[in-house]
Amino acid sequence: MKLLKTAILLLVSVGMANAQLVVTAAVDHLVPDGVDSLGNIALNVSGSTAPYTYSWTPNNATTKDLTNIPKKQYTVKVKSAAGDSLTYSYNLGYKVQ
Repeated sequence: MKLLKTAILLLVSVGMANAQLVVTAAVDHLVPDGVDSLGNIALNVSGSTAPYTYSWTPNNATTKDLTNIPKKQYTVKVKSAAGDSLTYSYNLGYKVQ
């Protein structure tokens, strides 16, 4: 029975490690009042195999999140240790008031 439980746990952990790469983002837009002139993009990455690498354009950052950035379009390529990759673009703009 113990061997069966170990085998099941191993199958579950292998299946989870090979899950599809998933990237979501929280975009903190600028406020059009002239006070909040910089924004943020925070990523949540899961699936595939950690660690993940990040490549942002246009500013060539390699961090997971971008903070204190001006209004424009940003593109990130996220790559897992297993070689899976996704590319997303985010438009950082003004909050609707």
